[in-house]
Amino acid sequence: PGVRHCPPKNSAPIRYFYLFFTNAIWNMFVTETNLHAHREINRKRASGEMKASSRLLKWIDVTVKEMKKFMSILINMGLIHKNNIEDYWKTTRSRAIPFFPSVMSLKRFQSIASMFHLSSVPTLERGMAGYDPW
Repeated sequence: PGVRHCPPKNSAPIRYFYLFFTNAIWNMFVTETNLHAHREINRKRASGEMKASSRLLKWIDVTVKEMKKFMSILINMGLIHKNNIEDYWKTTRSRAIPFFPSVMSLKRFQSIASMFHLSSVPTLERGMAGYDPW
């Protein structure tokens, strides 16, 4: 019983973060997001829903390194309140927060956010066998 694999005393906070966000978790985030993106691309192409201007046409698979950057942006958005997503990438001197554009472009962030996925299990409708609202 008790804590196992605890980082040494006075370790950097990131060491504790990685106790929960292991390599397996990062790989799952990347795999599921990329699978979801490719499914959506194929589905929209097959149904004729794909618009010529769709950012999905320019989809580039996410890597673990890029997923970590994406998550760092999400965490920082939770710490710094702005009224809308675009405000985090403002460049006007009085409103700029250099962290966000230095990590990733707004378009790439929006692209990943639109495809971010954690499970390839299809969503079950209420009343279907196996449905669980939680």
